[in-house]
Amino acid sequence: MADAPWTERNCSISIFSNSRCGFSNYFPSEHNLITISSCNININSHLQSLQLSKTCIPSEGHLIFFRLGIFTLFCDYTICPHHRATLGIRWRRSVACSHPNHKGKTKPDRGVTPIVSRHLLISTGQLVPVGSGICRTCRGGIPNLDSMSFEDNDVHVSFSGRSPKTRNNFYICIR
Repeated sequence: MADAPWTERNCSISIFSNSRCGFSNYFPSEHNLITISSCNININSHLQSLQLSKTCIPSEGHLIFFRLGIFTLFCDYTICPHHRATLGIRWRRSVACSHPNHKGKTKPDRGVTPIVSRHLLISTGQLVPVGSGICRTCRGGIPNLDSMSFEDNDVHVSFSGRSPKTRNNFYICIR
C-alpha cells in the first residue's frame, strides 16, 4: 500500500472534505496514511491564535474532526498529510465573521468553539468550522450553550492517553 498513488488510497477524511488526498510540505517526512488517534502535534499556540481555550479541544485529532463538523471521533479513521495540514494547525480562518446569518461589516473578535460550531450546524444547517471568527453581535444571538444539553453531553473519552477535562464533552471515540 505504501507504493500506491494517492488516487488509489484515499484517507477516511476525504469523504468529508472537498479536497484531494496528497502530501504536505508541512509534513515532508510523512508519505503514508496515519490514524486520527496518532495525530498528536501540540496545538496550544494554534488554539491561542484563534482565541480558543485548549480545554475545549484536547488533541489535534479532535481539532481536525471538529473542523469537519464531526463530533463523534472514529479513532481508526485515517488521514493523509495534506488533510492533516489543511484541517489542523496550518488551517487559517477568514477575516470576516463566519456566522451564517451575519449582516454588516463587523469583524470577528473570537473563535468559534466546538459547542458553538455544533449548535450552528444543528440550528442553521451550515457548518462553521471550529476556530472560524465570530463577531460580538453574532455571538450575542447565540443562547448560553453551557446550560444546553446534547444527548451525549456527558461522555468523557480517553484519546491518545489523555482524558479531556471540559464541562461539555460531547464526543466519543469509536474503534
